[in-house]
Amino acid sequence: VGDGVEAAEAARSGDFSLILLDYDMPGLNGLGVVQLLRTVERLKETPIVMITGRTQLEDVDRLLEAGATDYLMKPIDLQKLSAKLEKLAPTKKP
Repeated sequence: VGDGVEAAEAARSGDFSLILLDYDMPGLNGLGVVQLLRTVERLKETPIVMITGRTQLEDVDRLLEAGATDYLMKPIDLQKLSAKLEKLAPTKKP
């Protein structure tokens, strides 16, 4: 999606086992998206992982207080991302 408003709409209208969001998005930032999604009953328990380049602990605390499940700092380590996603939304194996 192109911005935070589109991200919120996609999450509210889709069926996802996990939501991965950037903090800094145009229109509505990741914090606003998390706050909005946590008001939707069926999304209250959906894991939300935030990606952020912000290094201030206050920003991270705000994300977690708003309902983000976890976060990763940029630059993203793909192995850490994969492990975190697998832990929160394991893929089904045949």
